[in-house]
Amino acid sequence: MIIFVNCGNSALCCLKIFANIGTTYRRIKKTAKKLGLNWSNAVFNSVDFIYSQKYKIPTEKINNHTPLIKFNMKNPFVNH
Repeated sequence: MIIFVNCGNSALCCLKIFANIGTTYRRIKKTAKKLGLNWSNAVFNSVDFIYSQKYKIPTEKINNHTPLIKFNMKNPFVNH
């Protein structure tokens, strides 16, 4: 999966917003430019890797100990 991370926040999501905007490097770069996204923020990896890096937790915790991630819920990766 190829993901471009948007560093903005959303009241509807407990985690940072991200979007898959293409399947090839060329298409992704073209779409990012059209959307006005900063190419230096692009991340090419899986979602578990992105969450692991952001919240400093192992991917094993994300994949095996987080049964649910959905909109309008508390962020499961931070202490509340």
